[in-house]
Amino acid sequence: MIQLNDVTKKYDGTTVVDNLSLQIDSGELCVLIGLSGCGKSTTLKMINRLVEPSAGEILLDGECIKSWAPEILRRKIGYVIQDIGLFPHWTVEQNIAVVLKLLKWKPQKIRDRVTELLELFNLKEDVFRRKYPDQLSGGQAQRVGVARALASDPKVLLMDEPFGALDPITRDTLQSELTRIQQDYKKTIIFVTHDIDEAIRLANKIVIMEGGRCIQYDTPEEILENPANTFVRNFIGTDRGLRRLARLSVKDKMQIATSIQLTDSFDLAKELYARSKTVWIVDAEGKLLGWLGDISNKDGTNGLGKYLFEIDSEYPVNQNSLMKEAVSRMLWQSVQCVPVVNDQFILQGEIRFVDILNS
Repeated sequence: MIQLNDVTKKYDGTTVVDNLSLQIDSGELCVLIGLSGCGKSTTLKMINRLVEPSAGEILLDGECIKSWAPEILRRKIGYVIQDIGLFPHWTVEQNIAVVLKLLKWKPQKIRDRVTELLELFNLKEDVFRRKYPDQLSGGQAQRVGVARALASDPKVLLMDEPFGALDPITRDTLQSELTRIQQDYKKTIIFVTHDIDEAIRLANKIVIMEGGRCIQYDTPEEILENPANTFVRNFIGTDRGLRRLARLSVKDKMQIATSIQLTDSFDLAKELYARSKTVWIVDAEGKLLGWLGDISNKDGTNGLGKYLFEIDSEYPVNQNSLMKEAVSRMLWQSVQCVPVVNDQFILQGEIRFVDILNS
């Protein structure tokens, strides 16, 4: 899809990008990362000809990007920057539609596409369509910026530290949305960041750069397990074992949970407790209520209710979360097992610390 062959960029004799060669396959989310000044943003800008290479060539679908006029090329490639760059005197709808108007789409088709994108980014059409940028929060404005970049349905999306200025909660939400969109639409995305955790969470492939050169280009898993050299090892940090948890899904790693209802027999409860020391208590719909206390030497005179330890919302982990959150819950609660629930708080399974160690 995108190929860089011996690409170099110099400014006044200073080499910013040095003989860089990469191949980014269709549908990949490739992250460029490195220390400030390593050439990652310059590389991104050369792909849509905001910056022209001093040497080498860049191919898009096997064709040199110089075969297109810059403005035509940029209509083929979505581009998102940290400062967003929304036009302040235009509404959200007008901002999203700007490229579509340049492409001479019909008004109704433009309106339908704007509606589709607002829904995609969880922006209520009747609320946001006619708002202006100064009426948006940082996260909302960033959503609009990404929607604008995707408006013409480009194959390629370039993103230059798009979430860097956002608060952690909003940033986490937008990272999740980008992951969802990438899974559904399979765009080829090149994403610049200085945040190794963001890179590990989002990327299919990571390019670690130093001094304008590619030091290591591989999957996040391979980079974490086999850093190419001391620079990469220091860059990703000594806690790379914990960072790997950001690549693992709770849904994929959870185990079958043992559960029981308060109306079940005491004998069944004892049997289940003897077999599995962690027994979750659910209601008739499967909603998690808590866990069963030690009933090894107890009788069932007053039923199971007296042995119910109620659970609060900070104890379980959602099935759509990452394993790092499951570990965080375990450490916070000082336990070795946490229940996994869905959005309706219905028990789906459990995550055990021993399973994490073996993952």
